[in-house]
Amino acid sequence: MRLEARVVGGSVYFERAEADDATLTDPRLPAGERVFLRRAGEPTWLRRPARALALVHPAIVGPFELLDLLRAARAGLGTGRPDGERRRHDLDAAALRPLGASAATLWVGPDRRLARVRVEAAGATVDYEVTGYGAPVDVPAPAGGDVTDTGTAGGTAPAPAGPWVRVASGRHEGVPWALERAPASGGGDCWRFTSSPRLVATDVACIPVPPPSTPPPLAIEFPFTTRGAGPADVVVAVTAVEVTDARFLRLDGSALGAVASVAADGRGTIVWVGATRPPVVAASLTTAAGGVLSCGPGTVASVADAQGLTPAELDDARGYPWACTG
Repeated sequence: MRLEARVVGGSVYFERAEADDATLTDPRLPAGERVFLRRAGEPTWLRRPARALALVHPAIVGPFELLDLLRAARAGLGTGRPDGERRRHDLDAAALRPLGASAATLWVGPDRRLARVRVEAAGATVDYEVTGYGAPVDVPAPAGGDVTDTGTAGGTAPAPAGPWVRVASGRHEGVPWALERAPASGGGDCWRFTSSPRLVATDVACIPVPPPSTPPPLAIEFPFTTRGAGPADVVVAVTAVEVTDARFLRLDGSALGAVASVAADGRGTIVWVGATRPPVVAASLTTAAGGVLSCGPGTVASVADAQGLTPAELDDARGYPWACTG
């Protein structure tokens, strides 16, 4: 199957193939393949920031974002070995592990430019050539009506298939709110966030249960987040790994605890509702295994990331879905 990817203005657009419910909900389907699937009638293109997509498969963010990831992981190229006219570099597996990759090979041409990439991760192998250096590129973004920002690793989830049960509720910044859960058709859960006045643009989100082999960063979804347009901000995390501590980080560096945290049957929900200023720009989640996940919208995963952006850039970043890195 051949699918297209486009990088436009800092966003990565991935074409998704149509699949049936049995395929989308099959727990044996690797997360690295699941992200490229959609149900009939859903938007063809999934838009994601590079950081979030790197968690699905580090190679699909493109060759140059990948090089930045490898450099940050200190996965040095070493001296390599001849492979025809190119030089082949097999990267250290231990350095690749934090990226979720089991193997990676880069080929460098005689002009000392990256010529080919091959990465094994998340049950899938991505292998592509890098050509056309210096050629002008004018890639159009897909039509807005055929793009979604909310597709998950299981495609856009099915509808609620049972009664709503309240999970958490409260009143913050003068706003009463409630979070409810219902079973989703085909497995997983649907979530509903209500408040008066309304704080979130979409108040129902359905999320499939990730396969048991899913790495911790991908086992955390953020069905509801806001960007400071109302009387209060909201961040809701749904976890399939045990989280023992959650800290929500403001732009000024201060940290806040969750206003609600509920865990049952190996899954949990973490809720923060509070003042819009200074904005909450990231979160730090500690898992029971001792790992610390850095989470945030778009390319933001820390306060430092947010502080390095202009107000307009930060506002744009806060419009992206949240994701975590390990």
